[in-house]
Amino acid sequence: MMPQRLCFIVESGADVRLVEGLAERFELEVLARRIPGGVEISWPPSVNVAVTVGPASRLGFARMVFRELRKRRGRVDFVIVQGYGAAALAANVAGRLIGVPTFMLVCSPVEKYYLCRRAHAGEGRPFRRRELFALDVLARVNALAGQMLDEGRDLWLLHRSGGYREFLKDAARYGLGERVIATDAVHPHRGLADDYRASDLCVQASREEGLGFSPLEALACGVPVVAARVGGLRETIIDGETGWSYPVGDASALARCIEESLGDTEEAARRTANGRAMVCERYERRVVFEKLLEALGARVQVDGALPDDGQRVCAAD
Repeated sequence: MMPQRLCFIVESGADVRLVEGLAERFELEVLARRIPGGVEISWPPSVNVAVTVGPASRLGFARMVFRELRKRRGRVDFVIVQGYGAAALAANVAGRLIGVPTFMLVCSPVEKYYLCRRAHAGEGRPFRRRELFALDVLARVNALAGQMLDEGRDLWLLHRSGGYREFLKDAARYGLGERVIATDAVHPHRGLADDYRASDLCVQASREEGLGFSPLEALACGVPVVAARVGGLRETIIDGETGWSYPVGDASALARCIEESLGDTEEAARRTANGRAMVCERYERRVVFEKLLEALGARVQVDGALPDDGQRVCAAD
């Protein structure tokens, strides 16, 4: 049985693990918007994947998506499009025209992220009401279409991301520059788990959040988690059960959670063990991709890509 053909449309960059997982199960092609100064896929995939990079403009990329999908009539079985912006609208319309099921992979609450610009004016890109309105309209149309801790502790902060330079500037501004280790992101298969295991605590101080990968990765590696009570973190980091949580923006509560988690190692170990069990049960690699296939209604033959002994192994093992 030949693998079914999937077109994955990436508007804002994709994690290599998602791309590789899809490539194991589908004949995969990626249409990606060019990210100026960044990368379309976080790291080069370890498997051969056909990637077509389009314009950096979101509207230009949406036009390209529409054209390319129409060209692929009869040559694609499924479409997954990232988010619910302009490219998603183009994919939904084109999918209907060519009779191909189109699914939106929504990982982030875009409008809520955008509202952070208004709440924190002057810290980044400007807030424009018309842009927020446009995001809301796109979401609706697509829906229709288918304070620092200072208690004498010797603390260091490890930060890995594409925005690490800005993070270092903020740390220096608050007099913490010498206590911060910050670099670009590391490969998820090489070095990331070691970073977690070298840490005593993972702090996810989000203002808004989707699912929130970092806390799940930390728990899988046996590291306690403190996280803001927002987005998907409300479902995974349960205070008293799988970690510590605090109200968004409450710096004092965040500091108390950090202090408690570092000061009570037995309780931290208990919550972390519960959290790791939850991650292995609900977010282990095989489990999530099987659920994705069920959602797509796809029949896919995996030729030796994963073990077939019925056992589930947590990603950190």
